[in-house]
Amino acid sequence: MAGVAGESDYAGAVVVYEVGVKYEVEIRMKAISFLPLVLVCGLMIPSGPEACRAQDFHPPTVKHYETPVDSLIQPLFPLVKVSGCEAGVQPVKVGDVQINVEKDIFISSIPGVKARWSTALDYSPGFGCVIYKGDLDNDGVEDLVVVTFGGDSSGGYNSRLTIFLIDGSGMPNPWRVEGYFRTETQGVREIARGQDGRALILDSITAGHPAWGGVSYGYRLFRPRDGQMEEVSGILLGVTWPYLPKTNPDNEELAWKIATSTSITSGTTRAVPSAATVNQRRLNLVDGTPLPIPEITVVDHADHSRTIFFDPTDKELARLAGQRYSIQITGTTNRFEPGGPFLLWAKAVAH
Repeated sequence: MAGVAGESDYAGAVVVYEVGVKYEVEIRMKAISFLPLVLVCGLMIPSGPEACRAQDFHPPTVKHYETPVDSLIQPLFPLVKVSGCEAGVQPVKVGDVQINVEKDIFISSIPGVKARWSTALDYSPGFGCVIYKGDLDNDGVEDLVVVTFGGDSSGGYNSRLTIFLIDGSGMPNPWRVEGYFRTETQGVREIARGQDGRALILDSITAGHPAWGGVSYGYRLFRPRDGQMEEVSGILLGVTWPYLPKTNPDNEELAWKIATSTSITSGTTRAVPSAATVNQRRLNLVDGTPLPIPEITVVDHADHSRTIFFDPTDKELARLAGQRYSIQITGTTNRFEPGGPFLLWAKAVAH
């Protein structure tokens, strides 16, 4: 039976009793003036953690009470922390992979294994990172999860979650999203275990400003499927994805932002001819087609090794110039320019 519950969750916030159901609640400040601020902030969920950080938080009557996002992403997907980015951290080995944190995060296969690959991730030393292992797609092979924390004026919503889904041969499929992520010893609060044993990954998108009309919070949901990541569209966990809480001050701007945001769902790929040159931050293909710089580039070399570049530079992309590769593109991103490729996969072609 739906109604007001007397329980609280980990933060002291009243939880919703039936997923996906909206309740009408009248709670006036004078009636709860004795409660701690954290509870008041909890009642505003899913307005987000920024509300709790405001020094002049004085909410009026709360009328539309909806499912808090935290109640959807449960239980926590179990991950094992293997490293951080604190000073003096030692290199670690995870199966056939070694991780070495220096100026960047260097991840590569250990010498002598058949699946040879390498990559590097940047991070902000002042904010750090957390690296985990865990079988996200429930295929019996442990994957890697890297959270690098952001620190701009968004209040942490520019943090990055990078995932390497490791296939049965030991090769990684990279994926990345930017949002708000909270790390714990046993996992990431935004990564839950689905009923099928696979991970569900929550991504947060914000719009607006606390000083001008308030901030709106939207959410996208992703999950691994067939060795790649896909975005959930439609009803799951009792709500419709992307999830736009009606308690938001302005969902119109948020809906536009989500509609024009990076498309990182695995989908159809298209093969294009080999790259010829790199000029003015573009790949110029042999057929004359110019491609904007991708957010992620995966290069499968002729010796069967793999290199992964995040936010590749001209110098890194120049390695494709003059070589014979079959190039496939998946998704779009607005990171460098609207509609650019999210992931470019270059596979060496035998002469």
